[in-house]
Amino acid sequence: MFIYLRKNNFRIYYSPVDHLLENFYIPALSSSIHYDRSAGFFSSSALAVAAAGVAQLVQNGGRMRLLVGADLSEADVDAIRQGHDLKKRIAERLLDRFPDPQDALLKKRLEVLAWMVAEGTLEIKVVLPTDQFGYPIPASQSADYYHPKYGIFTDSAGDQVAFVGSINESETAWVNNYETFSVYFSWNETKPYLENQVILFERLWSGKEKDWIALEIPQAVKEKLLKYRPNRPPKYDPLEEPAEPEKIVDQTERLLFQFVRDAPHLIHAAGLGAATAAINPWPHQVRVADSVLRNFPASAMLCDEVGLGKTIEAGLILRQLLCSERVKKCLILTPKSVLKQWQEEMYEKFALDIPRYDGGKFWDVKNNPLASENMNPWDAFPILLAGSQLAKRAERRQQILSASGWDLLIVDEAHHARRKDYASYCTSFVRSCWLFASNIWRRLDSFWPKHLVGAFGPSGSNR
Repeated sequence: MFIYLRKNNFRIYYSPVDHLLENFYIPALSSSIHYDRSAGFFSSSALAVAAAGVAQLVQNGGRMRLLVGADLSEADVDAIRQGHDLKKRIAERLLDRFPDPQDALLKKRLEVLAWMVAEGTLEIKVVLPTDQFGYPIPASQSADYYHPKYGIFTDSAGDQVAFVGSINESETAWVNNYETFSVYFSWNETKPYLENQVILFERLWSGKEKDWIALEIPQAVKEKLLKYRPNRPPKYDPLEEPAEPEKIVDQTERLLFQFVRDAPHLIHAAGLGAATAAINPWPHQVRVADSVLRNFPASAMLCDEVGLGKTIEAGLILRQLLCSERVKKCLILTPKSVLKQWQEEMYEKFALDIPRYDGGKFWDVKNNPLASENMNPWDAFPILLAGSQLAKRAERRQQILSASGWDLLIVDEAHHARRKDYASYCTSFVRSCWLFASNIWRRLDSFWPKHLVGAFGPSGSNR
């Protein structure tokens, strides 16, 4: 929405800490249809400073006039006195100060000016001081050489805002937009100061200021600038963060998302895990998963034949328990040979990105290493895939027992989960693979966590 200049909350003074681009240039140019700017000595970095926020003026279909100075040497002035072409000499000096930009942000700023030049909405003139004979004065001899930095914004209502100040135009500092300046307004008591800037600009632009001349920028310099013309009109300043367009969400869509969020917590809620999975489970898989979930946290043993999808059933159960937050921590133990397969199936079929613990490190599904600051690897992630043989090692036992435990343990190939001395324990290793209990284990003779799904037989894939 277009906002007139006087509707902005501009301050009367700005310094570098005031975020000038966001708080001054962009609001002012977004409200303007005309911009007059003096940029000091001509250089690529000076042009970049002058172009700050000008993409907003382009979006308004606005116009801009730009005054720049040229620092001629004594040799340049002597050559002009001897009859050399003034415009040609100026072109040479300006091109010397206009190398191809290496800075990507600087190039983007130049693209804005190049677009306006190509569209005929930007005019540039070079301003030079002259002696009593009308010849340019070399920079070394003129304390009054052209270097004022000011600008004048005009909106469609005729209101104006002017600023006057200083700019750091060094190539290493232009990105930081180091400026301090005062601001004047056409609608309050600062209006006389604004009018002085307007008069000065108009007199310089038209060549009516005594002891100054204003020349159209040489064609060679204009052609150099046009090299940076983009294919489309620029919409944003390169340092501006584009505002995210407000998404209009249909009320029905909003309600559906809210229902999906709340559904797992409703009484007798079921089926969301399967409904939001990336597969269409077979009827027998749905029946198995529903049966386990109805009786949770009672134990379950998945004993389908090879190829009927025990891994799918375990994934359906796990996804539903995670969605409903009945389970927040889960350990999945599989033979090392299918560890990666489990990780990929949980990711592709159930959108569960579960880290796997392998080779003493954690890996995501794309085999990128994952960092963990937890000293105990079994506490590194709330959901974790690990090798069952690794977990059975005696040297790992204390490490596992000192972990905070899990709400659910899933063991693949559970018939391997046995101990030779199981008969001496009141709860055997094999039996614990299909027994659920409400508490996490704390004793050695209850070595496994007691929320458990055991999957017998080789892991099958869903066809």
